[in-house]
Amino acid sequence: MQCIIGSERMQELDREWFGGQVTPPWRFRFTLGGGCLVFRAARDGTVRTAPYAEPGAFTADLWKYDTAEFFIAAPDARRYLELNLALNGAWWGAVFTQPRVPDPDFGLPAGITTHAAGGAAELH
Repeated sequence: MQCIIGSERMQELDREWFGGQVTPPWRFRFTLGGGCLVFRAARDGTVRTAPYAEPGAFTADLWKYDTAEFFIAAPDARRYLELNLALNGAWWGAVFTQPRVPDPDFGLPAGITTHAAGGAAELH
């Protein structure tokens, strides 16, 4: 399958989860195409990546460092998917039934690939 990356301008995010200023801001973009959801994240400046995170690999506790993350809720709102992406291409994800309660019916998200280069990473 060939994912369509897209060339749309990236959005900027200059506030972190708790409302504090983020300088320089993170940039991100979502693209749908070729049967893929592509999440692209980038940031200029210094980023704290988990020292044990390998590019392209599923990495536990990735959220403890600088990551871009997003959440997708099911239409019935009974569960949601959380995905984290480090700028080196490492990723983490899980399905939850409520905040921080993993859904026992789901294992690791499948079919995820990542790419990283020049201070940006993509998750497909």
